[in-house]
Order: sequence, then C-alpha cells, then structure tokens
Amino acid sequence: MSGNSPDLQTPPVAPAGGATDGSPVKVPLMAATAGAGLAVIGSFLPWAEVSIDGLSETSGGLAGDGVFTLSLAVLTGVFMIVGLVARKSWAPLAGAVAALATLIVVGLNLGAERQVRSDLESEGAASADIDMVLDMAELSTGVGVWVVLVGALVATGAGAFAAAKSRAA
Repeated sequence: MSGNSPDLQTPPVAPAGGATDGSPVKVPLMAATAGAGLAVIGSFLPWAEVSIDGLSETSGGLAGDGVFTLSLAVLTGVFMIVGLVARKSWAPLAGAVAALATLIVVGLNLGAERQVRSDLESEGAASADIDMVLDMAELSTGVGVWVVLVGALVATGAGAFAAAKSRAA
C-alpha cells in the first residue's frame, strides 16, 4: 500500500461537546427539552373558560398558577440543556424533579374552578360572590392546561429515563 493509507491501529477521536455524539441520553434529553418547551408554551395559553348566558371569558395561565409552571418549565429546560451540552450526570435528574413539580402544579389545575376563583379573587370579588358566579357559570378547562400537562409528562418521563441512562453509563 502507499504511504498515505490510514493507520488501522489508531483509535478514532471522539467528538468534543455535550451529549450530541450519539450517547444513550441524547434523545431522551432532547425529548425532555421539547416537553419543557411545550410546558412553557402552555403556560401562556388559556387555562379556563367561563360561560354565563351565552357570554364567555377565558383566563390565561399567567393569571394564576401558570406563573409557577412557566418558571418550573424553564428550569427543567435549562437542566436538560446542561445535561445535553455539558454532559453533567446530575442535570437530567434535577430536570426530571423540576418537571415533576410542574406536573403537580398543573395537576392541581385540571379543573377550571381553581383558575376562575383565582382570577375573581385578584379582581377583589367577595367569596360569596365568587361562589354565586361559579354556581351559575359553565366552566371548562382551557387548552393551556392540557399542553402543560403533556409537556410536563414528556419532560418527567424522558428526564427520568435520561437520568437512569446517565447513571448506568
């Protein structure tokens, strides 16, 4: 052979950078990051709809517990990105815990009454008036709650899977 042939005894050089080199946690970390992104988006969407006599009003997530889901989802995404880029083995577990907290907060809001009550209280309505409105109104859970729920489920599951894989690796 010619002098230009590659030396078959030289091991390949691993690429520099985070978990983007085909490591077993790359896909779960990307999925968890996407789930956190969904939870961020859902935090801005409507969380409740109130209908009384044909009139309807929506309540956005940031008017209530959406502030908490937004903060926790951003924290989840940061931890997952740290796990992806810096390959810190603690990051997926920390992200999964933050995603689980997001899941708990959104779970408390699956019924629209909590969000509507929070909105009316922030406007200074008396408790008796709020109860009367809630009795007369037709309530429905907004799309934002469901988007946050799906995102938090994905982030929790994929983050826990990534944490288990990073411990095993």
